[in-house]
This record gives sequence, structure tokens and C-alpha cells, in this order.
Amino acid sequence: NSGLYRHHMLRYDAFEGMGGELSFVWVLLDENNSGYILNNVQGRDSAHMYSKRIEAGKCNQRLAPEEEKAPKETVEKWGKNE
Repeated sequence: NSGLYRHHMLRYDAFEGMGGELSFVWVLLDENNSGYILNNVQGRDSAHMYSKRIEAGKCNQRLAPEEEKAPKETVEKWGKNE
């Protein structure tokens, strides 16, 4: 492992009626497609941060639609094994 991570941020609106795409998913992946998904869900009165581990492109925890989309976009953006 070279210690270099590919990254990508996907911004979105977590709740209907909240504009500005204040919530986000940030993905960090190494050359083996292992790393982390960080999901910040912004509400009107609070924010919650969730961290999930990815091993070889798979996560053992249930993923939100945005959490499923962001790793795919990371690989598309940076290439599979660069």
C-alpha cells in the first residue's frame, strides 16, 4: 500500500425542503478500493457524521443511495488501480 488515496465528494440534500446541498458523502479509496465512506447528514437543527469501512470495494454495512453512488464516482474519476 502506497498510502495514496483517491477521493471524491458527493453533495446532496438529505431532507426535502432543505436546499444548498449541505449534506455530503466523502470517499477515500486506496489502490485496492479499500478505505472509508464519510457521510455528513445535515438537518435543520443538527448534523450527524457516519463513517463506514470499505474493503476491496465492498462494505459490510447497509449503504444509503448516496453512499453507494459516491465510491463508483470515485473510481470513475480516478481510474480503477492508478
